[in-house]
Amino acid sequence: SCSARLVLTARTALPERAQWDRLLADPETSPALQSRLRRLKELEDLGAELLICVADVSDPAQMASAIAAAGRRFGAIRGVIHAAGELGTHDPLQQKSRESVEAVLRPKVEGTLVLDELFAASRLDFLVLCSSISTSFGSQGMSDYSSANAFQDAFARSGRARSTDRVVSIGWDSWRDVGFAVALGGDPDGPALRNAIAAHEGAQALGIAMAAGLPHVYVSRQDM
Repeated sequence: SCSARLVLTARTALPERAQWDRLLADPETSPALQSRLRRLKELEDLGAELLICVADVSDPAQMASAIAAAGRRFGAIRGVIHAAGELGTHDPLQQKSRESVEAVLRPKVEGTLVLDELFAASRLDFLVLCSSISTSFGSQGMSDYSSANAFQDAFARSGRARSTDRVVSIGWDSWRDVGFAVALGGDPDGPALRNAIAAHEGAQALGIAMAAGLPHVYVSRQDM
C-alpha cells in the first residue's frame, strides 16, 4: 500500500534478479523456488523496491553486513519485522536433543537480541516480532517452539527494548495461503487450514496490531 523499500533477509541465497523470468518459465524449476520468485515479483508490481540479502538473523556479523548494504542502497532503516523462525520436530520434550532445541530457540531468542542491539543507536520507528498463538494455547510436541515465541512476547512486554519505543509481539495463528503450515504440505482447503488466516486478512491485522499501541496481541479467526 505504500510502495515500500524492502530489505528481505534469508539464510539461503536466491538467483540473480536477471534470471527470475527464465526460471519462472522453466518447468524444471522447483515449485518452492517458483513460488518465492512469483511473490517477489508481485511485490515489485505493487511498487516495492527490493534488496535481498543472505543473512542469519542470529548472526551479528551477517546482520550488520545486511544493514550496511541497506544503508548504501536505501539509507536508514526505519522499521523491522522479525519473521524468522524454526519449527523443529513434533517429538515430546524428553526425545528432543539439546542441539535441536537450541536450533529452534536461536532465531527467536538470539535473533531478537541481535536486532535490538544492532539498531540501538539508530532507534527504529517500530519493531514487529512475529510470535505464535502457541505461547498460550500450546502445540503438541512443540514445547521448544512455544518457548521461543514466549521469549518474544516477554521481550515486547518487558519495556527493555533499546532499539525502539514501539515494539509489538504478534501471536499469529496459522495462515492459510503462506507460512509454516503450507510449507509443511498443509492443504489450504483442507479441514486443518480452512479456518486459518487468509493473506489479505493477515495484512490487515498487521496494520491494526502495529497501530494498537499494545506490546502483545493475538491474531486468530478462532473463538478464544
